[in-house]
Amino acid sequence: MINRKIILYVFIAVLGIYLLVAGFFMGILTTLKKTLPAVEAVQEYKSPLVTYVYDENGEVLTEFYNELRIPVELEDIPELVKKTTIAVEDRKFYSHWGINPFAIFRAFIANVLARRTVQGGSTITQQLARSMFLSLERTYMRKLKELILTWTIERTYSKNEILNMYLNEIYYGNGCYGIEAASRKLFDKSVKVSNLSECALLVGLPRSPIYYDPLKRPENALRRRAVILGVMEETGVGDKIEIVRAKNSPLGIEPDRQRYSKIGPYLVEEIKKQIGERFGSEIFYRGGAFVYTCVDKKIQQIADEVVVRKIEELEELWEIVPDSTNPLQVALFAMDPRTGRIKAMVGGRNFGVSQFNRAVQAYRQPGSAFKPFVYTTAIDEGYTTTYKLLDQPIVIEVQDTIYSPSNYDSTFRGEMTLRDALAFSRNLASVRLILDVGPEDVVSHAKRMGIETKLLPVISLALGSNSLTLQELVTGYATIANGGYRVKPYTIDRIIGQNDEVLYEAKPYKERVLREETAYLMTSLLESVADYGTGAGMRWRGFLRPAAGKTGTTNEWRDAWFIGFTPELICGVWVGRDEPDTIMKGGSGAALALPIWTEFMKRALSDETVSNFIMPSGIVKCTVCKESGLLPVEGCKELVEELFIKGTEPKTTCDIHSNKKEFDFRRLDAETREKRL
Repeated sequence: MINRKIILYVFIAVLGIYLLVAGFFMGILTTLKKTLPAVEAVQEYKSPLVTYVYDENGEVLTEFYNELRIPVELEDIPELVKKTTIAVEDRKFYSHWGINPFAIFRAFIANVLARRTVQGGSTITQQLARSMFLSLERTYMRKLKELILTWTIERTYSKNEILNMYLNEIYYGNGCYGIEAASRKLFDKSVKVSNLSECALLVGLPRSPIYYDPLKRPENALRRRAVILGVMEETGVGDKIEIVRAKNSPLGIEPDRQRYSKIGPYLVEEIKKQIGERFGSEIFYRGGAFVYTCVDKKIQQIADEVVVRKIEELEELWEIVPDSTNPLQVALFAMDPRTGRIKAMVGGRNFGVSQFNRAVQAYRQPGSAFKPFVYTTAIDEGYTTTYKLLDQPIVIEVQDTIYSPSNYDSTFRGEMTLRDALAFSRNLASVRLILDVGPEDVVSHAKRMGIETKLLPVISLALGSNSLTLQELVTGYATIANGGYRVKPYTIDRIIGQNDEVLYEAKPYKERVLREETAYLMTSLLESVADYGTGAGMRWRGFLRPAAGKTGTTNEWRDAWFIGFTPELICGVWVGRDEPDTIMKGGSGAALALPIWTEFMKRALSDETVSNFIMPSGIVKCTVCKESGLLPVEGCKELVEELFIKGTEPKTTCDIHSNKKEFDFRRLDAETREKRL
């Protein structure tokens, strides 16, 4: 009787303890479950994806990601990879319910005997649960959470779906999540076409991506690959001859290569900034969008290379002493003047040292590079290219102060045509011109043409006293290059979401702000700059295409500019120091900016057909006396062919030379006529 009571009491006590312990663990599990994702969250889980940025030709320009992940379907992964992964990581994968008690016990014994972790008992599903939702901390609580999530995943997905998620989710090292990303990073090709050796290396990485990193620890990677090849041989999942051959082969991996980050870092950062402002950072770090840009990858690479190489050559050529605290900087901005599509951008000579984008963020005085806005105003108001300006000293009283500008070379040329005044960048002639047309009208024209910075309507505006960005100057010149139509620069063409939905599409802006005749005459004036004026250096450097442009230099040689264009491409270059200071004596736009522009344009347009600026029907050609700008007579010594807007061409004959008879070209033989012209 006593024995039965004792047995009953013991049974009740044991049952109580069991229920207490079970209740305790059930309470813990219930509490933990509340902190874990629900079944719906597991079903709706989306891994962070890569956002790709393409150039206008569909080539990948760069990628945005926190985790480099490239999804691949299970049927596209080689059977060799799938079978070997299961053989290495979880041989009972298709038979257990997410947990393999035998594997856990085996790993426990092995680790105790070795007094360190030599085996893992986690199944593929457990590893997936950990990767998707948990940290890598080694605590009992984390392990319990892992078990709960493992059961949830096993109830939610089929084994093949779990294997597919595993191969797309697990970390393979070097920022790569998923086997496809790792294959492209290490072998520059899809896992679909990986050979046996490559498959073995990839399968072996998840065990310890850092320790077996083939880029940093190739010896460890070789040993790990040998282990995986041994598993292949043991389980019969690979051809024995190929396995033997693979054991003796090198890894086949080049030293760590940057995928795209070296291409246009300033431009890429600008694209990233624009996307972030519109959509937030999530879209390019998790959203997996496809960003299609206007950039030409080839032209951007040319810009990157030319800027760095030429600025170093110029420093050596002109013996510019390096200044580590305020080094010489450079910026380049190129776009299609017909559309505003930005083709290339360089914001400085070294993005790693300074991320400040001098192409769009730096406000600097443009010097003579602003003069085209003054001359455009004059042409638009009826001035002809033969209009005479006086290049002589001038003193102007402005609000009780004396303004006395000077020329670049401190010389004076007297009376000269509007064309030559711009071609040779004569400051005093340009100051007289802004006095004629009025600073207010110049400001109005500049704003219409694309200058967005507030401009002060002062006389010194003619010499570039207002600070502007390189992008603004290029935009303003593009209005001239584009026949009087203003466009707005843009980089992003469209953004497509992961489900092929259009998230953004550019709406190009185009508005006529100048008469096409005005734009063409200004193009012609700027061609003179390139052909025989301050920009003629492009010609003896070998750039012989039809081109127009203008140099710019500021006081004390602090800023050097050249903005120039052909019918299909416009480019601006600035050279200077971040803290305005003398670059060197004689550091003009022609000496410093023009060589960079010329080299860039020569290479960027090397494969393009040469095209000409198209003269509108409202322009007429007329042979005139160079000195008077009127119709020639017998005594005229030099004749030139000039362009005029219809109705403004000269109607009277030269009033300077003695012979007032109208010149008759028919009286000259062909050779003499050609010489006179």
